[in-house]
Amino acid sequence: MSAEVFGAAGAQAVSLPFGQALCEARQGQLQGVLSSGDAEAGRRLCGCMAFFYDLRYAAPISFVVVNRQAYLQLSDAGQRFVDQAARRTEAELWANIGERIERNRGRTLAAGVAWSGTMAGCVEEALRQEAATLIKRWAGRSGGVASQIHRRDVAGS
Repeated sequence: MSAEVFGAAGAQAVSLPFGQALCEARQGQLQGVLSSGDAEAGRRLCGCMAFFYDLRYAAPISFVVVNRQAYLQLSDAGQRFVDQAARRTEAELWANIGERIERNRGRTLAAGVAWSGTMAGCVEEALRQEAATLIKRWAGRSGGVASQIHRRDVAGS
């Protein structure tokens, strides 16, 4: 999906595993890498990218993934425990995201990489329009749950 969004803004975007993208960036074969810039990924990119553009597109967070069969075999109390742990983890990560972004920004600047948080309006609009199209397509394939997740996340941001 990211490649489609950035393609709509005029980029020739491809999806690559991070290790391959890093290798190609070091060799000068890539002009940019879409990454959260978090932790080790950010440190490694500082070595081959001279500019970081804060799109707030990729968020440095983690996900809780549970095998459905294993989850359904849990007792009601076990399912509630897993659900509560997931909600608590998500809340803590989102509560700390501003701090994490600022830490990443500080490390990036300290490494001599330029940083910007503003973009040309036409680029931002192209990204937003294509993202909205892809989100609608995703919601159509995923059913009502996808729309609920998107509404919750947009309302929470």
